[in-house]
Amino acid sequence: MTLALAQTSAGKVPAPPSYRHLPANADTVRWGCFSTTLTPRVEIDSAGIVTIETLTHPAADDLERMVQGDEGAESVYLWTTDRKGVDRRGAGSTDPAVCKVGSGDGRGVHILTGPVHGRGAKPGDVLELRILDCVPRPGANPDFAGKSFGSNAAAWWGYHYNDMPGGSKREVITIYRVDATGDKSRAKAVCNFRWGPQTDPFRVTRPTIDYPGGPVDHALTDFTFNVLKGIRIPIRPYFGTLGVAPAEADFVDSVPPSHTGGNVDKWPIGKGAIMYSPVSVEGALVSVGDPHASQGDSELCGTAIECSLAGTFQSILHKKADLAGTPLQEMDRPMLETRVEWVVQGFSGPNHLGALGATAQADIYGKPSVDDAMRDAFAKTRRFLTTTKGLTEDDAHSPMSVGVDFGITPVADRNWGAHAIVPCHREEGHLLGPRLIGARPPPFPNDGPARGGACGGSACRKDAPGTWPIYSAARAMRRPSLSPMPGLLCPRTDRRGPARPTAAPSPKPGAGRSGRSPAVAAPGMPRIRRKAPVRAPRAS
Repeated sequence: MTLALAQTSAGKVPAPPSYRHLPANADTVRWGCFSTTLTPRVEIDSAGIVTIETLTHPAADDLERMVQGDEGAESVYLWTTDRKGVDRRGAGSTDPAVCKVGSGDGRGVHILTGPVHGRGAKPGDVLELRILDCVPRPGANPDFAGKSFGSNAAAWWGYHYNDMPGGSKREVITIYRVDATGDKSRAKAVCNFRWGPQTDPFRVTRPTIDYPGGPVDHALTDFTFNVLKGIRIPIRPYFGTLGVAPAEADFVDSVPPSHTGGNVDKWPIGKGAIMYSPVSVEGALVSVGDPHASQGDSELCGTAIECSLAGTFQSILHKKADLAGTPLQEMDRPMLETRVEWVVQGFSGPNHLGALGATAQADIYGKPSVDDAMRDAFAKTRRFLTTTKGLTEDDAHSPMSVGVDFGITPVADRNWGAHAIVPCHREEGHLLGPRLIGARPPPFPNDGPARGGACGGSACRKDAPGTWPIYSAARAMRRPSLSPMPGLLCPRTDRRGPARPTAAPSPKPGAGRSGRSPAVAAPGMPRIRRKAPVRAPRAS
């Protein structure tokens, strides 16, 4: 991005910006699909800020730890013999005579909160989503106060599944504990168990994990505790699925990523990062989900540490008419920016919805290819360098070979991905020299000059003069915030680690039950009031 474009963005930001809060409950989420047919749950102006709560889709692996006591999560995971809290789970048919495994056919598994309507967004525009905050959702069960939990499934769709030692195929679930108070910055395995045939409340027996949200009956499983001894996983929370609605179909499977973003599953999509997405439909219709506590680049076994999160986002709209002469003028794919790098993402099917026709959503599952993903990442990176640096194609090949890191992200989504990491440090001599965006414009809340060195110093805990207070996701949920964690992207330094939000004023009273409150607007430093469950004192 050019400095002129950054200054244009800064000029669009009111002071203070509008703020909304979108809780996660059965009224604000849908399961397994993007859709152009849904009524937006909240609307925001360009430069508006919204806190969005997200729920992890495999929380039924351990309802006691990940759902119990949380009214919002309970409303989504409700499944009795006669109804489900969220009936449709996937982009498939809801006709009982047609669907094979359940309503929506499990063609898409992620719980997505939204959509969020961006006022003024039209096809051809580019939406810039800045991730201002990203924190785990603490459990509401008083038996596990102050803790969050996540699930990792080594499942049948994982890359490893056909290469099991001894040829014995199996699915193994590992439950991790993620501290949500800020005392620690790592996840620890609690236990694991092998998936056995499970019968859901509709009396359908499932030999494998083929439909999301079915409660696991642990009377049929054998828990193994004290697993992964001595291993601690650094947490780096991020959103695996973040994107705008595609225009090609009314309901689009959430699993394969596409040209509008979606299930990109790239771990830097966390605090301090910026995602750019081309707008395909009026209002953009942003959805967020598939929250992760941590994940490696490949997501090799099929999932990450799937853990509910909340994020605070600022949305900047770049109109098509303003894009001429900027690196965004040809933005037809998702692009990620961090403080130190640009991430160019390639896929086996860059736009499978447009290229494969009416059967695209089924056909893409048969076309995973690392070769095709790498070829797409290479082509997009070359185009990125020729557009942003004015290089010829011949000139671009050398710096791509000697200065760009290519990798695999991920191999769990059937539309396999490869990415290119293009450095953008400020110092001369790096691949792109000074940052393409120039100095970070003022609209990034609390983006003051570093006054304490590395993350965790005063620059990461206090408001810089003349800047806004941080809009904290933890504050919006009335839950404890996290202290700096290694592996996240700090919006104020070139070091890694998030900022600690400042203290918040007392919230104004609001109506509604916890987890079921409608999205509301509020002035200044707002927070929606949510009735907290009764909890036991936090264990030391």
